[in-house]
Amino acid sequence: MLRLDETGGLTAQLRDAVKVGVPLLEGSSGVRPPDDFHRRLVRAVAELAGSSGGQLVRAA
Repeated sequence: MLRLDETGGLTAQLRDAVKVGVPLLEGSSGVRPPDDFHRRLVRAVAELAGSSGGQLVRAA
């Protein structure tokens, strides 16, 4: 599960018994994510799923 809070912080939470949360983006009080943020995120994850090895994705 991905959670986007009101400050723009993005957290991934595993759907297991422990429910570990991993912060992916830090939020800020002045900048809102773009309207198509979710679409961009899904596209980036889909591209990573087809690759092997470690990958780094930078927020733009």
